[in-house]
Amino acid sequence: MLNILWPIFIIVSFTYAILSGRIEEINNSIFSSTSDAVQLSINLLRYYVPMEWNYADCITD
Repeated sequence: MLNILWPIFIIVSFTYAILSGRIEEINNSIFSSTSDAVQLSINLLRYYVPMEWNYADCITD
């Protein structure tokens, strides 16, 4: 169900942005959100990698 709803929401929002002349705002928000997502991923990775290294040191064969 959500596989159908999300594309519909995206298409409707892009269509509305084009018709109302706000395509520049949509473009800016996409790049801003992408930048925030990359920064969040890097911050989470910074904490995940040391945990994996410590866990690997604890495993005994």
